[in-house]
Amino acid sequence: MASQQQTYTTDMTVTAAMLNAEFGELYSNLTNSNISASAAIAFSKLASDAWTTNTPTWGADTVNPAIGNGTNVGRYVKIGRIVVFEFTIIMGSTTTYGSGNYTYSLPYTAATVTSLVNVGSLLLIDNSPTTYRVGLCLISSAGTTMRWTIDSLGGIMDLNNPISLTTNDSIYGQVVYEASS
Repeated sequence: MASQQQTYTTDMTVTAAMLNAEFGELYSNLTNSNISASAAIAFSKLASDAWTTNTPTWGADTVNPAIGNGTNVGRYVKIGRIVVFEFTIIMGSTTTYGSGNYTYSLPYTAATVTSLVNVGSLLLIDNSPTTYRVGLCLISSAGTTMRWTIDSLGGIMDLNNPISLTTNDSIYGQVVYEASS
């Protein structure tokens, strides 16, 4: 620091002007160029918003499904340009499944990236008989929706791939991706 630091004693009255003089210069020197590249900040110390709930749009290439009396809920948190997005779909007795490969809307448009696809995790639960299948959430560069693929069966998920969806089947997923802004 350019100025000499104040020495404080127990019998001294500290004023706002003294603190402003002491810490003002320190604060003004905290710029990106003055912070070491090896500096680290614990994730828990980052300021972030609380989780925000949303109702994503579940779509398909040909005819969109309709959740009916089922459950379709998402939640996300955005820290800078990083988005963490989680979702749950539980099929109801009045859910219709549409046709074509499924899409699912994102809370923020993904960043434009070169030759990369954002990947997240997916769990599909076939309720009868109870069978668990794992898969991937796939987000293309600058995408506004994701698609799902399940285990080694290949292909993008639709009404009959990898199972025929029915009441009480469920889909759970999470993806972390970079937003465009």
